[in-house]
Amino acid sequence: MDRVTSQPLHDLPGDNTIPVGQCVLDLGRGELFTSQGERVALRPKALELLCVLGAHAGEVIGKDALMRRIWPEV
Repeated sequence: MDRVTSQPLHDLPGDNTIPVGQCVLDLGRGELFTSQGERVALRPKALELLCVLGAHAGEVIGKDALMRRIWPEV
């Protein structure tokens, strides 16, 4: 349940894009784009959280694993 990779998101294999509502999350680039291709500005931690959840779609990720991955200093 707490398997969250510490592998850099740009090193993930396969198609690194995930649809998110009207946007597309590019895990390889670590960016969110509108359907028109415009970059969506997000705060770094919000984007990192979205990327981690997107990279582990369909998996249950525990709070502790997310905290270690995104907020290791807390």
